[in-house]
Amino acid sequence: LGLPWKEIYDAADPLAIQARLETYRDLPAGLVKSVGIDVQKDVIEVTEYLFGLGEECWGVAHYIIPGQTITQQPWDDLADLLASLRPDCGGIDSGYNAEMVYAFAKNRRWLFVVKGVEKLSTSTLIEDDGKRRQRLRNKRKTGMSPHLVSNLVGMNEITERLNLPVPDAGKPCAKFIH
Repeated sequence: LGLPWKEIYDAADPLAIQARLETYRDLPAGLVKSVGIDVQKDVIEVTEYLFGLGEECWGVAHYIIPGQTITQQPWDDLADLLASLRPDCGGIDSGYNAEMVYAFAKNRRWLFVVKGVEKLSTSTLIEDDGKRRQRLRNKRKTGMSPHLVSNLVGMNEITERLNLPVPDAGKPCAKFIH
């Protein structure tokens, strides 16, 4: 019939997630502050997280830095934001404007450059160490090489955790501060 194919995935129920929102007043000591950074054509988005034991995670804040990412201004604004947040670690997606991402991350050893790959694996979230070492040997001359992350496994992990009936049952589940 020539109809477009639509992939059907398990999805988390948005109303069930919203019903589980909690207000956190006293967070445990010793949390690790992390950032996730997504670069697009005209915006850089940054989400700040706190991580505890057992992968427990609190989403703290989300920042939007407008501007054409082919220009320097949004990168300067990102540098200022990260200087004020002072994260312990983080990841920045290199799926768009990779050269600017590499240049930004080059002197920030705490910031890991990542790239989502659809067909990386169906069983592991990140690339196997042996395969990564071989790929890095082959690309050593080109400079920085991102950590490859499986989109499918990542989406499945998040959906699985969000569908837990109780946040602390089984695997840890993301928690968000408002």
